[in-house]
Amino acid sequence: MKRLTVVLAFGLLLVGCRENAVKAVENSTPEPTPAAVSSAPRTIEEIRQAQARTASQLESSQLDSTSVRYDCSGERSGTVTFYNDKGSVKLIRHRFAEYSHFEGTHDFYVYDGEPYFAFLQDLTWTFAGESETRDSVVQRRYYVLDGNPAECLEKKFAVLSSEKGSRAADAAPNTAIDCGSYQEVAAQFSQLYGMRERAGIVDCPVK
Repeated sequence: MKRLTVVLAFGLLLVGCRENAVKAVENSTPEPTPAAVSSAPRTIEEIRQAQARTASQLESSQLDSTSVRYDCSGERSGTVTFYNDKGSVKLIRHRFAEYSHFEGTHDFYVYDGEPYFAFLQDLTWTFAGESETRDSVVQRRYYVLDGNPAECLEKKFAVLSSEKGSRAADAAPNTAIDCGSYQEVAAQFSQLYGMRERAGIVDCPVK
C-alpha cells in the first residue's frame, strides 16, 4: 500500500511538471506581428498600428534593404536606407552627421509611396566637464493623414555621458507644436524617396 502511494504521488508530480512545461511554452510564445496594412491609415490610431507593424518587421529582419551614401565635401555625410516589403518601400531611414557635434536619424514610414508618419531625432553634443559630454536631443513626430499633418509633437531631453542608458527619453513629455514645419519634412522625404532606384555614392542632397 505504501509503495502504491509513492507511485501515485510520483505520477502526479510528473503530470504537474508536464503541465507547467506546457504553460511555460505557451507563455514564451512571441507576440504575433501586427496585422498587415491593406490601405492608407485613416486615423492616428491606424497610423500607430501601421508604424508598429513595420517596426516589428524591421526588428525581425523581414524587410529587404538597399542603401546609398553621400558626402558633402566633409561638411555633411550620411546614409539613406530603404526598407522594402515585396518590392514596396515601407521605411526610409536617413542617418547623417554634420561636422563633429551634430547627428540625426530621420525615419519616414511609407504607404504606397507617401509618408504617413515621420520620426526625426537630432542630437547635438557638447562638453560638460573635463571627462564628460552632454547629448541634447530633440525628437519630432509627425502623424500624416491624406498628405497633411494631423498631429505634430516634440520632445526635448538631455543625457550626460555618465548616464548612458538612462530613461530620460521616456520621462520627457511630448509637446504639441505648430505643424507648419512639416513642409520642410515633406520636402526632405520627396528628395530621399527619389533616391530609391540609385545605389552606391550619390550627389550631396539639399538640406
